[in-house]
Amino acid sequence: MPRFLQSSWESPVGRLRIVLNEDSSGAADCVGLYFADHRPEPKFWSEEIAEQSWQDDELTRWIVEQLTAYFADGRFRFDLPYRFSGTEFQEQVWRQLCEIPAGTTQSYREVADSIGRPAAVRAVGSAVARNPLSVLIPCHRVVASDGGLAGFAGGLARKRFLLDHETAAHQASRVPQSTRVTAPVATMDQPSPVSMRELGSRPVQTTRQATSATARATKAKHTPPTLAWAAGHH
Repeated sequence: MPRFLQSSWESPVGRLRIVLNEDSSGAADCVGLYFADHRPEPKFWSEEIAEQSWQDDELTRWIVEQLTAYFADGRFRFDLPYRFSGTEFQEQVWRQLCEIPAGTTQSYREVADSIGRPAAVRAVGSAVARNPLSVLIPCHRVVASDGGLAGFAGGLARKRFLLDHETAAHQASRVPQSTRVTAPVATMDQPSPVSMRELGSRPVQTTRQATSATARATKAKHTPPTLAWAAGHH
């Protein structure tokens, strides 16, 4: 009989809850990846199921290893057995989110257009908010049409951090090796250069807005910014 396995890992941006679904043969998939203060309430997480140490399960260790690699380099591409369960429309949206490259964003309207449902912008927003696999399925790469952060189940400060982290990694990859400065992996112990209010209010460019800027950017050398998660925000 299938069973759920739950564990937690302290990421550089706060605790992540990992949920596996294991079948009767012992094969498991990751079905949930949530921040501890995830809103709306996670679909699979249950306080009634006892947590195990993430070190006690091979797949969970693998997940943590890949998350660690991602937080060290925002260009990292996940390769994990995962499974999501939603409506046909939700799963269509979640699959499209996986097509948004790290270092770029799409607006909710662009996502709706990409799946051939241009009139379903509001429904796309609802599906994005219900993503059961934070970070792994990059719902943080979806922003408002004006570049505002809009929403994120893990909080806007985390969304800003993840976008900055991925952008910095791609900017660093374009800088010649001889002039490259590597940004350190941020931790919650590092002081924050800006307040949470400022983190949540800075606009980002959508894919279309960034098109004209790309040509200009490639002519300049970029030094990746030092990222810092807001200390005290979990």
